[in-house]
Amino acid sequence: MTTSTDRDYGRDQTAATSTIFTKTMALLTAAMASMGVGTVLGTLVPPAMVGSFFWVSLVLYLGSILLFAFRKPEWSTGTKVSLLVFASLSVGLFIGPVIGMFAQAVGLKVVLAIFLGCAGVMALCGLAVKVFHWVRFYRMGTFLFWATLGLVAVSLFALAFTGGMSAVVGLAYSLIGIGIFVAYFLVGFSMLAHEQENSWDAAADLAFFLLMAYVNLVLKVIEFICYLAAFLGEASGS
Repeated sequence: MTTSTDRDYGRDQTAATSTIFTKTMALLTAAMASMGVGTVLGTLVPPAMVGSFFWVSLVLYLGSILLFAFRKPEWSTGTKVSLLVFASLSVGLFIGPVIGMFAQAVGLKVVLAIFLGCAGVMALCGLAVKVFHWVRFYRMGTFLFWATLGLVAVSLFALAFTGGMSAVVGLAYSLIGIGIFVAYFLVGFSMLAHEQENSWDAAADLAFFLLMAYVNLVLKVIEFICYLAAFLGEASGS
């Protein structure tokens, strides 16, 4: 039998979930806008300065992420949100030169289509979590973490011992990466759906988690297109 206390608890849980969702989406929007600004600025780096800019942006990127990850609980909400925005800007600066070179090769419309397409995939994953609300997608988190480390290990091995991947292997590698980072969306939205802490702190963590999944998915799609172009070039030349 359902008691009034149970009904009140259910309403409280629904309200809390709605609030944490609103906060997370607001922060994710701000983070993606900041990342977009950083990406545009990164594309403006002259080719002669890309090497030097890479190391500067890498330090800024890692430093801002560490500062965000190890922020103190007693810091104000404004400080925490500012850290999120700054970390997102640093991510954009870091990937900007890569996006700029890719845009020069394939055109700005293709790049915009990739960004919008990945945003659409993110939205569909959020909808899937809502529809299949009984599935605990967040339980895939540990598996995806090790799968991501496996991707990094394979990439480093290929660079160290073979000088890079062949087009066919690269296609398979990038497709697996795309699948992994799409799954991260499911994990992120599942964590959001089951988040019990209704705070800006929790919302900032979830927003940054989704942002990083989005950025990595964009990069993997770009990587896939590059390997596909190489594969088609090899096929036409043979």
